[in-house]
Amino acid sequence: MSRSPLILLAVLPFAVACGSEVASNPADAAADTAATDSATPTDGATQDVSASDASAPDAATEDAGFRTFRPDASSPDTAIEAPSETWTFIPFPDSACGNGSPAGIGVNLTTRSNRVLIYLQGGGACWDGLTCTLPTADNINDNYTATSFAGEIGTAGRYLMFNRTDMRNPFRDASFVYVPYCTGDIHGGDNIKTYLFGDSERTVFHVGARNMDAYLRRLARTFASADRVWLTGASAGGYGAAINWDRVQRAFPMARVDLLDDSGQPITPPVERFAQMRASWNLQFPEGCTQCGNDLAPLLNYYATRFPAPHRMGLLSYTQDRTISTYFGLTGTAFQALLTSMLTTSFDGRANFRYYVLAGNNHTMLGSLGSLTSPSGGSLLNWVTAWATDGATWENVRPQ
Repeated sequence: MSRSPLILLAVLPFAVACGSEVASNPADAAADTAATDSATPTDGATQDVSASDASAPDAATEDAGFRTFRPDASSPDTAIEAPSETWTFIPFPDSACGNGSPAGIGVNLTTRSNRVLIYLQGGGACWDGLTCTLPTADNINDNYTATSFAGEIGTAGRYLMFNRTDMRNPFRDASFVYVPYCTGDIHGGDNIKTYLFGDSERTVFHVGARNMDAYLRRLARTFASADRVWLTGASAGGYGAAINWDRVQRAFPMARVDLLDDSGQPITPPVERFAQMRASWNLQFPEGCTQCGNDLAPLLNYYATRFPAPHRMGLLSYTQDRTISTYFGLTGTAFQALLTSMLTTSFDGRANFRYYVLAGNNHTMLGSLGSLTSPSGGSLLNWVTAWATDGATWENVRPQ
């Protein structure tokens, strides 16, 4: 289920007052920008290689420290097999969406290279009875099936970065992995939480981090010869990519993993709002980040040490991103001040951390990869290409 930005904006004044987060789905942005990034991939229709879509479990159980959501089934610990250059949905019975039903991923495999592009979908978040009932997170109350994936990739597939026929695309020869979003926890939670809303109880599986563990076990076998992995995501997926950078690198120890975070700005958020989110989700930061937990900003200091050059981290942002501002209960001006402080402290002066910042209050950029241009720093496409190809022209871009 995609959530229209107009509907989200309509509920924001009420939801934010009660602690709501809304980060827009990049698939919505892709629909808005299809006219500018109009090249359509020729990768074929989606396929489902599973026997059937499993139903939601009655209860979760513990199995050697890993929650098995369906005790009668688990994902095979084997390489994924799928038709070449065709989007294929791969169910994972030992994963879960917010309602407890199994989740899965989409893959588009190729033999053109040993490189892999992993994209994490965005689409809001929820952390209490109100936000999970409205809801303010995509797919949180839905079964995520091959049909769900086909609907989303039909829109997001118009992103230039998934187009194998466009010679401008620096990722055209890579295998693609699309990680749907259905846990409401920015792909970083490990908690099964029961919320009370009025007289009703709602149990939500905030298990995005555990899902990533399940996915990565098979992806590591699938791409055992990978020599380069690009990890990216937009909005909630941008935050998820940042939180999971260490997890993905550990899954691919022989490959270099680089991060491109679209509109998941690791600013210092308001303490009470973030504390509630963190507690509801049991947010899983990298084990080595001892300062993480109460703030997002320490992630950058940890990664500066963990991933020195030639690793690269790129951040895409608008100066007053209205979605993330609302997400944290900030004015646009307050968000911009926090963004500026974070860029100055954690990016300026670091050769392998760079940002591309445009003026305005829009949200997410990857859906417009082929059309956005900065008055002061050239095109977004050239900047992302330089990030991906170790280009020497990769520099910070910020409004004058």
